[in-house]
Amino acid sequence: GEGLLWAGNPRLASEMEASIDHPALGALASDNQTVIYLGKDSRVLGAVTVADGVRTTSAAALNALRLSGVKRIVMMTGDREPVALRIGEELGLPPEDIHADMLPEDKVCMVGELAASGKVAFVGDGVNDAAALARADVGIAMGAAGSDVALQAADVALLSEDMEQLAKAHDLARRTARIIRQNLAFALIAMA
Repeated sequence: GEGLLWAGNPRLASEMEASIDHPALGALASDNQTVIYLGKDSRVLGAVTVADGVRTTSAAALNALRLSGVKRIVMMTGDREPVALRIGEELGLPPEDIHADMLPEDKVCMVGELAASGKVAFVGDGVNDAAALARADVGIAMGAAGSDVALQAADVALLSEDMEQLAKAHDLARRTARIIRQNLAFALIAMA
């Protein structure tokens, strides 16, 4: 018969009042991959795991950002902690800088906390990141062809999803600022 088919995370399953308390589902959830539950109304029909892979360029890009003066890099994700820790480790992030199970409003709060100790750039790619993009000093939308909401909230839009482009954009911004400062100083000297 008719019924509402759904697919999503444990939060959605509990909203549908569907129990995911089954040995086979528990075994999936203990893994460091993302679990997507499938259901109809309040009944779970099954689940699939999806493994997020880290792009080969990402670790090198984060390293380039560190070398160019970015003091702290923090990962914020809605994914479960085992998944976040696996990906964060591949990116060379210490566990204390990896934050999992975050809702969009959690990201906004954390950006606010980080902003108390300096300028914050937030990099995001979707609707869920729009508020955090807007809250940051600089909001950078990656793979920006995807989400109009993210595009509107961001200060910078990078069409590529390649993290190396982020490092290049950061370097370009630093060089641009340096040239502007030099030209401004030159103009002031010329005026004097």
